[in-house]
Amino acid sequence: MHNLQTALDFVMNDIEFAHTGKQTKYTKFPIYDTKNGLEAAVNGGLKQKAPKEILDFIVNDVQPYESGNGDAIWHLHQLDIEDKHRMLIANLVWTLIRGICCENGKGEKFTINATFIVGEDETLPYKCVGHKNVKVTNMGNAVMDIEVGGESVNEILADITKNVIQAIDGISKLMIYC
Repeated sequence: MHNLQTALDFVMNDIEFAHTGKQTKYTKFPIYDTKNGLEAAVNGGLKQKAPKEILDFIVNDVQPYESGNGDAIWHLHQLDIEDKHRMLIANLVWTLIRGICCENGKGEKFTINATFIVGEDETLPYKCVGHKNVKVTNMGNAVMDIEVGGESVNEILADITKNVIQAIDGISKLMIYC
């Protein structure tokens, strides 16, 4: 999460350098709770650090505030802040195991075409019908989901990543013309 937030901050620092020829340690990607807060920041110090076209794109298209198009970016910022001040407790929700490979007593290799859902301290038996003296040659692949605050981390990160990439791509296209 922090790396996605940092990518946006790097973009703003690059914009500032391209626009002014210098960088300050205080420049960061503008993420605010409201559209009014974002507009106030843009009309304050940011208007000296970036071209108007880029700032307009951030305000009107990216909308990095709660309930804006960039709501996921706003959530990223909130999680990044929370992670700095408190430990986020993750909860392992479930584990799937797929692709278990076996070999029977005759040397025949086969894959178990089943998906196992495994809970904590749980072992599930599986009967390999038609095979004797089976040994597992590959334990398969485990797939798990982790939740923070009742939401899937995989889904949260996918949504945030999509928004960050869209913001950076849009800004990159505008930088060509500024």
